Amino acid sequence: MRLILALAITFCFTAANCVTGVDSVTFESHYNKGLDSLGIDIPKRIAFRTYCLSEATRLGMNEHWIIDKVAYYLGQDYARIGDFDNALKINANLTLHYDSTQAYYDLVWCYIDRAVYHQNQQEYPLAIQSLENGIKLAKQFHQQECLVDLYDGFSSTYTYMGQYNKSKYYLDLQQAQLNNPANPAIDELSMYYQFNRAIYLEGIGNRTQAIDAYLDCLGYARKIGSRKGMHAMVRLSQLYLDLNQPIKAEETLTDFLNFYVAGDASYKEAYLLSAYNLLARVYHRLKKDNLALKWVTKAESLAQYFHAEYQFTNSKFFIDEIRRENLELGVRISYALFLKSKDTKYVLKALTYADNAKSNVLNERLSLSKKFKNTSIPEPTLAFWYDLNKQLYDFRDKGDVTSSSHIRSQLDSLEHHIGLDGSQNFGSHDIEQVQNSLNQGELILEYSIYGDQLFVFVIDHVSVSMHELNDFSPESSTTFHQLASNPSSSLNDYKRIGYKLFSSLVEPYLRGHKPIRKLIIIPDGVLQYIQFDALSTDLSGKNWGDLPYLIRRCTVSYDFSLNTRLNSSITNYTTTYCGFTSDYIHSTKLPNLQLGVNRITSTARLLNGESYINQEATSHQLLTAHVNTNILHLHTHGISNDSSYRSSYIHLYDKPVFVDEIMESSVQSNLCLLTACEVGLGKRFNGEGITGVAWAFKVAGSTNVVQSLWKLNELSTDRLTNYFVNNLHDHQESSLALQNAKRRYIEDPEITNRHKHPFFWAGLTHFGSGYQLPKKFNYLGVISILIVLTLVGFLIMRNRL
Repeated sequence: MRLILALAITFCFTAANCVTGVDSVTFESHYNKGLDSLGIDIPKRIAFRTYCLSEATRLGMNEHWIIDKVAYYLGQDYARIGDFDNALKINANLTLHYDSTQAYYDLVWCYIDRAVYHQNQQEYPLAIQSLENGIKLAKQFHQQECLVDLYDGFSSTYTYMGQYNKSKYYLDLQQAQLNNPANPAIDELSMYYQFNRAIYLEGIGNRTQAIDAYLDCLGYARKIGSRKGMHAMVRLSQLYLDLNQPIKAEETLTDFLNFYVAGDASYKEAYLLSAYNLLARVYHRLKKDNLALKWVTKAESLAQYFHAEYQFTNSKFFIDEIRRENLELGVRISYALFLKSKDTKYVLKALTYADNAKSNVLNERLSLSKKFKNTSIPEPTLAFWYDLNKQLYDFRDKGDVTSSSHIRSQLDSLEHHIGLDGSQNFGSHDIEQVQNSLNQGELILEYSIYGDQLFVFVIDHVSVSMHELNDFSPESSTTFHQLASNPSSSLNDYKRIGYKLFSSLVEPYLRGHKPIRKLIIIPDGVLQYIQFDALSTDLSGKNWGDLPYLIRRCTVSYDFSLNTRLNSSITNYTTTYCGFTSDYIHSTKLPNLQLGVNRITSTARLLNGESYINQEATSHQLLTAHVNTNILHLHTHGISNDSSYRSSYIHLYDKPVFVDEIMESSVQSNLCLLTACEVGLGKRFNGEGITGVAWAFKVAGSTNVVQSLWKLNELSTDRLTNYFVNNLHDHQESSLALQNAKRRYIEDPEITNRHKHPFFWAGLTHFGSGYQLPKKFNYLGVISILIVLTLVGFLIMRNRL
């Protein structure tokens, strides 16, 4: 049954002329027809080529054909959608192949492509290194035709690095290669030269000549129909806008959109996102905000298409960062229209833009998880989905890129086939649902930071309001995080900065509301590093134990977005609690954890759950043994990395478990408690937020997550965790249970004032709507009452007789 299902849904592109079942003689013909039918739809081309890569290998196609016709262009398509990680992986394999077969011409082109991928990720030294490798080979084997592309790479990379003397040197060499007008590629080479000349001139401040160079580049691009023209169009229009020439920018954009798109609504191109956004900015500059909003909407529609179609997380991040810029503009335009008209519909529109600018990959995965929980998917299909996830994890663990890409395509096809792909965009109708979920005394503060602007949305069960904060200082947020995470910080400095942040970020929005017992924070940007419950509500307090922390006023919880609140859903699993820990006594690299074993085993006894200690606390046990539990607890070491989301991990007994492994796992829980250092930190993406370990567990399907924002003190964390799990056992809702644990800690007379510094208790934060352990039915009590009632009834009847 499972095999039949796999064959039925492995590849779902009818228009692409599926190649299953053909021999190698007809494979190439099917492959070319499939690509022709997909046209410029890059996401579907990637899925098609990935499948064909596996199928061609199975059929025993010629290795050179597979590499030259499938693998190489697959890498190019990855690059076009911004998934440079996968593009670089394919490039590395191609480099090894061409080097081993002494195909040095192709090897030079591999180095040129690799330089482009690194350049697009702003890894300029690595780009230069690749170009140096390429030019060494090109000169050694007299490959003159490659030199102009190498000079092109050097020139543009050095311009982006600000090394203009070196850039000019290679720009002149590039120009010297254009002396042969008979070269069939002369127009394309000239186009790239003029583009490099334009960005060089722009870099040295010669904007007038830069404009002329961009116009020359556009002339060549129009002549040969190259997409490079769209890149030049966007940069030229931006330059016009910077020079306060919005009319010129509008003319350029309109002219070239007519040339490239020409009214074809099916035309999809990443550069169009920037072009549409620029048009919106142009009209905003011209005070035509209603027209500007039209182009914001157009750009958002295209961004939604790309996000739904792109199958690989890294490319989604890339698109969502561009999408975020557009949505930020939508917020500003909507606010301007609100101020002008006083029409509250623009406040709701601004809020939907602001919320859709956050956590898009997370929202999509939560939507998928929710659908799995709430729809009647056949058990074999569900089992097959989990099986594919396990295979994906195994192949990635072995470093098998080809197989893992193939499995990823199968997963995407399966999710599409059963209607699980994509997530519904957050709209104004959803705001009402959020409000209905709030009780009296609960208030949401959603923050949105756009450059030097900060907007605050205040949401209770009956109203939504929007405010602009003009005196916000991002440096204050960073300073507060440093003070809170340093147990030796100054009390006076902490009070001053904490009160300043409270006065600007929280206090003004509490006025006019009845006493707030629960404050829900949806942070943004640098605000994601603030522990709001540890802010000072005034300047009183002479020691750490009696500071007027906000936690003493109300419960504080957090969420990633309003959308994540709607997508979250509770499922009562058979297992109440599942805990993992190791003391790491066997390790020479990791510090020993003295208290974890006792904490996990005692909590498992208290909650009648399961514990995995030392050798049992393995990555395999967590990721592939279908861990589905009400409460998942990991007491271990964590490492965050702010340069790559894939580099953050949490350590288990056998090895580190990285973010992408967690994301693709089938781990499900209602509450994930992570008592590990810095798991709330990681790589920050505009359009997503902080993509660390805690985020990954939320993506995998944990409805609520308790995470840390700095290195935890094990002794105080153990005490805090003890209070927390006992509160959970007493059926307190999880966000309240954590806040009550913190209150008990800072009010405990046995703890010294020095150890009541926020470093010791404020590091854990709760993300999610909350989870409460179900109360067990008291059968003994009911039976006792029935027995008593029976006896009373018997006595009454006896007396009557």
